[in-house]
Amino acid sequence: MNLRRLAIIVSLFVALLMSTAYAATSAAPAAPATSASDDRPTAAAGVPRKVVPFVIEAGDSEKLRRAWRKWRSLREHRYVTYTELTCFCPTQPRVKTKIRPIGGRDHVVSVTHVGWPDQQVQENGYPVQWFYRLWRRAERKADLYRLKFDKRGLLKHIYIDWDDRMADEEQTFRIVLVRQ
Repeated sequence: MNLRRLAIIVSLFVALLMSTAYAATSAAPAAPATSASDDRPTAAAGVPRKVVPFVIEAGDSEKLRRAWRKWRSLREHRYVTYTELTCFCPTQPRVKTKIRPIGGRDHVVSVTHVGWPDQQVQENGYPVQWFYRLWRRAERKADLYRLKFDKRGLLKHIYIDWDDRMADEEQTFRIVLVRQ
């Protein structure tokens, strides 16, 4: 290898190291990654936040409408969801989301990782309404989705393949809902 090539390689390496060091010292902490359509409520850990209501729209399937009406007929406003997300990503902890009524509206009052009791996490949580909006997005945008319901008729499993031409972007949500 001649000296000229070696000098070019060394100067590129130094420039790369300097740009990496500059980025590491000047970058603000990154926000957690969420999709543009992720409409779960966000706030500081431990602060109650309103649940975004689910509203039936003209394009919703009859199956979605019936399932939503079934949920609403139960008049549940005090419940906990335990949600496990599996995908081709790093292992995700199960998320416990506690919902309570405050001032006549549902609020997420606590979000914790299962197995880490009483440790609030700054995470959005999973109220039931969020799953119905996810179902709607899957109906409209996914190439394939599958739903499973428990014996009460409530969602317990959602599998979504957003693009069947792409590998490893599938998501599976397992949901356990406990009324309180």
